Amino acid sequence: MNPAASTHPSVFFKGGRLLDPRKDVLGGPTDILVQEGRIRALDPQGELPGNVTLVDVTGLTVMPGLIDAHVHIYMNEANIAASDPFYVVLE
Repeated sequence: MNPAASTHPSVFFKGGRLLDPRKDVLGGPTDILVQEGRIRALDPQGELPGNVTLVDVTGLTVMPGLIDAHVHIYMNEANIAASDPFYVVLE
């Protein structure tokens, strides 16, 4: 098992409008599966793993690449991940 996996919860974002900055497109409703800190699937088919947290983002915009610039030097990835269950780092 990847040691980093335990610090990154699996999250399924349901129904958000995905912004693709490379194509400058705001798409329609998209389901996004994030596992081990990485986007694993867009509009995944079939059953989701049992340990996934469902977050309904219907009507909201989901966009990649935003960085929380307001962090303190003593806050490392493990501390931040422990304080916010939806914190995801893409490695």
